[in-house]
Amino acid sequence: MLILVTLGSLLFVPTRVNPSYAETSTKSMHFYLHYTSAASVGGVSTNYLMNTNRAFQNVKNSDVKKIGQPKIQVDWYLYPSFAGPVTFTGSWQVIIFVNASALHPANWNLEFWEKTPQGTITWDSGALSPIVQGGPSGNPGSVDVPVFGYTLTSDLTHTFNPGNTLELEVTVNTGSTVEARVWYDSVLYPSQAIFPSTDFAKPVSIRTLDANLTAKEVFFTFWNEQQRKVVISADVTDPFGGYDISRVTATITDSANRTVLVDQPMNRISGDPFSFTSTYETVWSYPADALQGKYRVDVEVIDNNGKYNFESFGNFGPYVESSSKFFSIGIQYPVHFIIQDNRHQPLASASLTVLSAGLPVAAGTTDSTGMLTLTLFTGNFEVQVKWYNILVADERISFTNESTYTITTAVYYPEFRFVSNAGNPLNGAMVFVAAPNGTNIRLPYLSDANGAISFRQQPGGEYGLLTFWHGVLVADAKVNVTADGPYTIRTQVFRLTVNVTDNSEAPLENTQIVVSSSTGRVLDFGITGKLGQVSFNLPADDYKVTTYFFGSYWLNFISNTTTLTVPVRADRLIAVSLSNIPPPVYTTIGFWLIVIPLVIVILLAVILLRRRKRAR
Repeated sequence: MLILVTLGSLLFVPTRVNPSYAETSTKSMHFYLHYTSAASVGGVSTNYLMNTNRAFQNVKNSDVKKIGQPKIQVDWYLYPSFAGPVTFTGSWQVIIFVNASALHPANWNLEFWEKTPQGTITWDSGALSPIVQGGPSGNPGSVDVPVFGYTLTSDLTHTFNPGNTLELEVTVNTGSTVEARVWYDSVLYPSQAIFPSTDFAKPVSIRTLDANLTAKEVFFTFWNEQQRKVVISADVTDPFGGYDISRVTATITDSANRTVLVDQPMNRISGDPFSFTSTYETVWSYPADALQGKYRVDVEVIDNNGKYNFESFGNFGPYVESSSKFFSIGIQYPVHFIIQDNRHQPLASASLTVLSAGLPVAAGTTDSTGMLTLTLFTGNFEVQVKWYNILVADERISFTNESTYTITTAVYYPEFRFVSNAGNPLNGAMVFVAAPNGTNIRLPYLSDANGAISFRQQPGGEYGLLTFWHGVLVADAKVNVTADGPYTIRTQVFRLTVNVTDNSEAPLENTQIVVSSSTGRVLDFGITGKLGQVSFNLPADDYKVTTYFFGSYWLNFISNTTTLTVPVRADRLIAVSLSNIPPPVYTTIGFWLIVIPLVIVILLAVILLRRRKRAR
């Protein structure tokens, strides 16, 4: 409890005192009410400003209401405006000092607004009748000739937006029969607003850098004196602006729990009184015989409330926020790597490189079980895994003791399926494969009955696939492999169907069909079935399609050879009608073998018939 002695009276101002350094979720932030140089805030130019500074002045410390006026009303604006989002929740308090020309009851009101820089009101608490504590003995809330302190309390919750300001209005109504005066901005009358805030100054990130200002977490004793430096850099946020940050310090503890740097002040290198984020730095130069091992950096941030709490009570109260980071000096641990493909199978003979700040610090090759153990200094590293000289994994790891890491790589079991233009599988397609690293796999692959070729443990990336059908290039595809697939490659192979009929348009079975290229090379052949059809998968070209029919008809040997020139640029059906198949029946031997005996029999019958007639 803060005790202020004013004009022989005691003012009891409730305040939060906490000697602990533990972070609390809500803190009572004190904002002092000042009369100072005019500033443009909340759409107005005003001398009535409030902030966390307790820098009092003695130029103007009060405002008066004369007899005849019913009330006195004073407005203060938060300046600088909010640098970040802020939530105030709980009991909002205003401590104000007032006296009058005589003992008289008073009515008290509070009102709060959130305003944009242009003065637009985004939130209004409305007129509040606060709980009032303080005043003359036996007449709480009344005013009198001596100056008394009053604590006005209202319960509210509101979140303010960055760039906006908080306007506070205090109204004291003593009636028109007495004169009243409001006091502020001095050691004797430190009028202030106290807001329970869930947001306050705190360190949000810590970095350790070497003497070249390169981020590093592992340092060495064998470096020269100019290089044996740990630069500690911390980003500190404060929703009330950079001006509210009173002190930032760094403490370093070695692996034996000895403090090697104690509350070293850090200097602001970026940020200003209006900034939400400020950056602070300091340097620790370590000796050549520094203890090897893990070190801890603690960065503490104390705001203005903490500073004034220390001046009043000898401790920073709850107004200390801290954060920690670890680095190491020359200590190593075994790190075990398990390298797997995308099916979680061991990846043997994979090349692994560990890098720090882009430079390799260790490398090795996995064994038959996909494992590799390296001895590394503690810290953060980049791990790259290559398979057939192709990067298949790039990960960040951080370790502080012996560790095991499993890395799943972009190594797959890709399957490529080759189909004709119509989507039918190409069995026996010849495929030449180019790997993502640019090398060509020497031997061609032949697709199976499903038109597929398959691989085991291949790196992801872009594959080149040259596909030949009957010696003709029918596809030049690029496939980006990111999984097992299957990946379908559509080729320039077309389906030619030949439909053979006889001269009565009936299907002609067992007709041989030979397909030759434009150069005369025979590409394929087939024999028609019961439907008189046979189909061929062919690359684009102009083809000679020759049909050969051999058979017998009524004891006659019959044949037909028909050749057509057929351009194939798409799937198509051609009809071949063999006009001499079958021949006229009266031209066949079988026909005459039947007809001649019949004629002879008929002739004999006629002769016998005539002889009988003559005999009569």
